[in-house]
Amino acid sequence: MSSCILAAKGQVAEALELFEVQMLKEERLWPEEMNYTVLIGGCGRVGYVKKAFRLYNDMKKRGLVPTDPTYTALFNACAESPWKDSGLQSALKLWEELKRKNLEMNLITYHSLLKVCAICSDLRLCFTVLKEIVHKGHVITAETFSFLLMGCIKDKENGFRYALQVWQQMRQLGIKADSFIYTLMLRAARDCAIGDPALASDLLLRPTEENPSLSKLTLGAVATPSNRLALMGNMEGFLNKMKEGNVAPNIKTFTLLAELVEPLSQSESSLLTVMDEHKVPVDLTFFNTLLRKKSKLGDLEGAKALLPALVKRGLSPNLHTFCNLAIACHKEKDGLQLLSDMKRSGITPNAHIYSALINVAVKRLNYTYLKQILEDMRRNQVPPTEVIIQQLEFAAQYPPSFDRYKSKNNYLDKIDGFRGYYFQWLKAMAAEETPHPWAKYRTPKPSSDQVSTEDVQTQDKPNQ
Repeated sequence: MSSCILAAKGQVAEALELFEVQMLKEERLWPEEMNYTVLIGGCGRVGYVKKAFRLYNDMKKRGLVPTDPTYTALFNACAESPWKDSGLQSALKLWEELKRKNLEMNLITYHSLLKVCAICSDLRLCFTVLKEIVHKGHVITAETFSFLLMGCIKDKENGFRYALQVWQQMRQLGIKADSFIYTLMLRAARDCAIGDPALASDLLLRPTEENPSLSKLTLGAVATPSNRLALMGNMEGFLNKMKEGNVAPNIKTFTLLAELVEPLSQSESSLLTVMDEHKVPVDLTFFNTLLRKKSKLGDLEGAKALLPALVKRGLSPNLHTFCNLAIACHKEKDGLQLLSDMKRSGITPNAHIYSALINVAVKRLNYTYLKQILEDMRRNQVPPTEVIIQQLEFAAQYPPSFDRYKSKNNYLDKIDGFRGYYFQWLKAMAAEETPHPWAKYRTPKPSSDQVSTEDVQTQDKPNQ
């Protein structure tokens, strides 16, 4: 199997091994532009920016000419980087390089640059790229606006207002929204506020035929996700707008709506019925979203009540389900019952579940409960994460003004007991190490008897 096919299938480590070790070093074959572009694309999809640019520089040293797909893949690598600041800087340097060389980008490549700006920077830089797109004579599309909306969502204080403005501009240009656009609008309503009320009032409080309910709100009420959904017609109005645009809602639409609708409202209780009407199959992520929402409100019984409906639809609880239930376990008996239920289900708790339970125990200063959680964690050999260590270090601290020689304090005696247990527990538990995000894609370094990349690069290109 060729390195290109492996890269296209997402087997990046295997593709790089085949290309750099077997093809270049062992067989000493001369690569083509396509080999590099496909590999850069594979690295890009997993955010392996450093390797993507090394391949790019290597292909230039060999005299191979990068193409539009090459630049698109490089910008995409920057957007997917685990480190957004460095990803942005790499993208801006590449953009400047293309300008210096007077190389024209096609709309697909511009969109990949716009994606970097939306994910790694802010809306202002997105509009700078947009101006260049228009100046170069490209016709903007729904995909162009989708990247602008992604940029809006980056601004948590003003993003919803910006999203409505982008939506309005798109409609004025007669560009039809697709399913992804509607998903982004729901994300903006979930994650972003409207910003300065004075700046937002004209846009948000203007009643329209599609949103007559706007006249009933005041800006002071637009403070929650459900309020922002109301500005788009609530669940019913939003779905009607999708229907008018011949866009069918999907599971992502309803999962977001589950987060947005008012808790305990008619819309929330009718979600499953509406999904059935639209013939959208319910998945576990949707149920987990509803369950987490109730758990965050402290409604453990309400969260548990969703489990029969989940099972009725042929689904089984997973780790995320139990993790969401753990959030609502505010009492010791509930937390211990959860761990017992998981054991009966054959599911081992993960660090997220233990962290949620530890959080409650620490807040309630319940050191007996805390030790029980840690004992269960030790039995299951679940490595503590950095977050868990921080929680436990906090629990083991003495008050700043503590003086054990002045007076006896039962609470401080409990801390003493916990500290002794905790330090022994810590010695027996191996802390979880976070692997480097690129470690699994790196190819082995060549040994002294292997041909180096530089040796291959200096070879004469074979006659075509």
